[in-house]
Amino acid sequence: DGSLSAPRRWGILGLMTVAMIIGYIDRVNLAIAITLPDFAQAFHLTNDSRGLLNSAFWWSYALFQIPAGFIVDRHGVKYPFAICFLLWSLASAGTALARSVPELFILRLLLGACESMAVPAALRWVRFNVRQEHYGVAFGIFTSGSKIGAIVGIPAATLLVHLFGWHGMFIALGFGGLAWLI
Repeated sequence: DGSLSAPRRWGILGLMTVAMIIGYIDRVNLAIAITLPDFAQAFHLTNDSRGLLNSAFWWSYALFQIPAGFIVDRHGVKYPFAICFLLWSLASAGTALARSVPELFILRLLLGACESMAVPAALRWVRFNVRQEHYGVAFGIFTSGSKIGAIVGIPAATLLVHLFGWHGMFIALGFGGLAWLI
């Protein structure tokens, strides 16, 4: 059960849930961008390249789940998760600087690889910091972040594109997530 007080324990779980929300927002931002004519023209997107870009995240996300679990088992949750969160936020923001489909593809692979840390880290943290009789509630709270992120991510990305264009949307969402690290 660990030595954390109950308010601190549930507060940390809340922060991990917010990280999951941010992660899902960073996952859906490309889905908004590739529908934009100026984005499609800037990258000369075809249906094939759109499909490739949409799947790139999931390739690395799936591939790195097991190594991420190994890392948190060996090094704990705090630093591996923080480093991966930083890198995924930078990958999201860096999309604004991409100039080609291969660059976009690499950034999406990096995003997926770094976000793969979130679930193994959260599961390990819950295992060692939440009493077993509260696992279901803790996991429910954490996994709700993925649904909330998907719900708010698309309207947020759409609004940011409307206000600042696609470059601004990627920058705002990528760097905006960095506030979580504090």
